[in-house]
Amino acid sequence: MINKKNGHLKISTEIELAPFDSFENINKLKLGEIKEIRDIKNGYKWLDAKNVKIDNYYYNLSFGFLNEELKMLNFIVDDKRFELKDNWNNWTEEKERSKEQNYKKWVTNKLGRDGLFSWGQVSVEYDSKSASSSIFINYDSISKSTFSSWIKKMMTFGQK
Repeated sequence: MINKKNGHLKISTEIELAPFDSFENINKLKLGEIKEIRDIKNGYKWLDAKNVKIDNYYYNLSFGFLNEELKMLNFIVDDKRFELKDNWNNWTEEKERSKEQNYKKWVTNKLGRDGLFSWGQVSVEYDSKSASSSIFINYDSISKSTFSSWIKKMMTFGQK
């Protein structure tokens, strides 16, 4: 799903998302079962797509935009479809901490490690305030101009 060389998200053979993609372009895509928009009214906007099936996994994706550009992504992943109704009856901190460890293994399996990459930063965190664990990608840790010049180099590589 995550290209470890450039940070692109491969959703399907036809859909690949990149750092700084526009809200408009990502919002047009038919992703998952439910799509919700949360406009924070301070330049930040979130687009949530739930039960997005990629390969043999299901993802709940939250795309974070600043001034209409993709800056961050947080998500959870499972091999089973997510129950979308809020149900805290079975929640325990122990189960959530176990998810955190599973997400760390997933990141290591897909990217080799967490931490800083040339295209951004990846981390797995348990947030006690929201009582949940997620995988976070922060593209905001790189500058758009750096990324844009890197893309131009890649596009012209091998051309005369």
